[in-house]
Amino acid sequence: MDAFAALVEEAELESRHLAQIGALLDEERAALTAGLAARLEEIVAEKINQVQALELCARRRDERLRALGFAPGQRGLMACQAAHPQGARLRALWNRIAEQAAAARDGNALNGRLIEARLQQVQARLAQLASTAGEAVGYGADGRAHARPPSRALGRV
Repeated sequence: MDAFAALVEEAELESRHLAQIGALLDEERAALTAGLAARLEEIVAEKINQVQALELCARRRDERLRALGFAPGQRGLMACQAAHPQGARLRALWNRIAEQAAAARDGNALNGRLIEARLQQVQARLAQLASTAGEAVGYGADGRAHARPPSRALGRV
């Protein structure tokens, strides 16, 4: 396999990892909405694996660009696309990767807002419970809650 074909293969792999991250973000959103905490933990672990794989792809992409005589990163990729006879294929892949990355960024931001909203709900409930616990409430023989009169500790004057 020549160096350009290896670069294209790396870009295809990067696109597949981004597609998997997109699917995980969709699943995470559904789990957040349904309150599936155990599944959320699994999804987070899967997302971490996918992000690590993406980082590896980016490093290998840069290595392949250097091997072809181009700078690493987007600048080198653009120069490589322009210089190679099959650069249109790489350009199309890079455009797809950019779209997938933007969709992943947006999906992650949406999930973050869902998490923040859920956190605010939990904090409000905890505050409500704390204020209720501060009230002197007892239960009567009928099982209903009743306000208890203030009391003092035994042995104190």
